[in-house]
Amino acid sequence: MKKVIALGLALAPSFAFAAITDVNSILSFAMSLLNSATVLIMAAAVVWFLIGVFQFIKAAGDAAGKSEGRNKIIYGIVGLAVMASVYGLVNILVNTVGPDNRPITPPSLPILPR
Repeated sequence: MKKVIALGLALAPSFAFAAITDVNSILSFAMSLLNSATVLIMAAAVVWFLIGVFQFIKAAGDAAGKSEGRNKIIYGIVGLAVMASVYGLVNILVNTVGPDNRPITPPSLPILPR
């Protein structure tokens, strides 16, 4: 519960200065939030990988310690690969079908003669 409260307090300035006024600002806010989360998750995967490497090196004579370190290394690499592919796919989708920053203008109605 304390972690959720800490996360909420850390993200509070983002919500306070969001200035959501239209659909484009909502989408840009959501994309910036997702980009920040992606970077944090990738950083966590790198840290997990490094912990596994240190644990693997530290347990030079212990088979169980080496196995646990190897598993952390594998999970870190898999996490990085998954996050990199998700990041790439999301950027491909956003650039392909995402909103452009032009304002939407409705078509004009024909004027009937009097």
